[in-house]
Amino acid sequence: MKSLLLILFFAASSTFAQVVKVNFCHQSLADTTNLTFTEIFFAYLSELHKGRVVTDLSIETLKSDLEQQPTLKNPVTNKTSSDYKIHLDSVQDYLNNDQLDRSNLLKLLTQFLNEQSETRRSKKQSREKTRIAARVIELHPIEKGSFTEMRFESMGQGASQVVGLKEYQTEVPHSFMMMDSKVTRYYWKKVYPNTVVTQATADLPMVKISALSAMAYANELSKREGLKPVYILKPEVLDPNTKAEDGTLSLLESVELPPSAFIDAPSGDIYQTEGYRLPTQDEQFFVRTQRGQVKNTQFFPGVTSPNLSSYAWLKQNTDELQTTGSLLPFVIDGNNFYDLYGNATEFTHPNEYPMDVFTASLFGTSFKNSRADVLDLTFITSSFNLTSSGDDISFRLVRTLHPKKQP
Repeated sequence: MKSLLLILFFAASSTFAQVVKVNFCHQSLADTTNLTFTEIFFAYLSELHKGRVVTDLSIETLKSDLEQQPTLKNPVTNKTSSDYKIHLDSVQDYLNNDQLDRSNLLKLLTQFLNEQSETRRSKKQSREKTRIAARVIELHPIEKGSFTEMRFESMGQGASQVVGLKEYQTEVPHSFMMMDSKVTRYYWKKVYPNTVVTQATADLPMVKISALSAMAYANELSKREGLKPVYILKPEVLDPNTKAEDGTLSLLESVELPPSAFIDAPSGDIYQTEGYRLPTQDEQFFVRTQRGQVKNTQFFPGVTSPNLSSYAWLKQNTDELQTTGSLLPFVIDGNNFYDLYGNATEFTHPNEYPMDVFTASLFGTSFKNSRADVLDLTFITSSFNLTSSGDDISFRLVRTLHPKKQP
């Protein structure tokens, strides 16, 4: 309490260092606060520490000198600022004064340093308690192959023309790595630290972002891992009033570059890129047919309409977004993948070549869809504006595995 009263006295004066002169002020303070000369000096040091004029290390050095040295080292460094010089002279006056009780000062400094250590320990514990525990998103390899794709096509001629499903064999001539879940809010925050994330929201899919924002995120992730970014997103083609961090990144309406100009690969071939990117429709279908084991109008092996709710968040079992990895996984070559159906649809590149990055496709289903929608191609794929977003639209990333980089 005595120290607190003195600190309040100091804080009330912007020039307290000039006022506190050893041969003038310490006696009047001692009379009014019942503080000893040594306690006044300690309170002065405490306030200098609070103002970062002296550090823990400086006070530790002073404590060490009290224990071992006849001459005490001034804890205030000789800065160029006149304010620091005032403190330097005032502290030295205290140290040179015969009224200074070394043993009492040593006791006060020891207590002070112990309190500082306890404060740091408590803050560390508090940070550890508030540290968010999030599930780890893993990358799994998908080996190249082919799958049977069913497409809607017009068949017949004239009045007898009908729209039906036609079977095609589609090759996926490259292997690739795919995230085992959609990108979560926690992983978005790793790239964009200002994102608000709590323990309750850490593992939710990142939604309400544009496809272009997802591409920018992929670029940043590539840079962090030493990979060449896939997308060429130059500032001069981006709307300056939008940004990836908050999910609004958009192109200027006046952009007239060909789509392939945004892919950093020969002829805009996205499969020749190195870094993280959005998957193509063919890659998405290939994964959801368990690398060609079933047609794209059939359930994933082992999944049926009755047990679909154990694998997918659909409107039959939820009315809102759910955490990733909270249902049974879809297993491909021994690796677990989550939310291949349901929870949130995913941004996907269309299959056109060269790649058209001005449009994005939505692939899959979300918590807003029903069981019947899972196998309905009109729900599984749809065109989408590159700058639009939704509360049930997310993304997962892939990257091509080139022969020399395959594990």
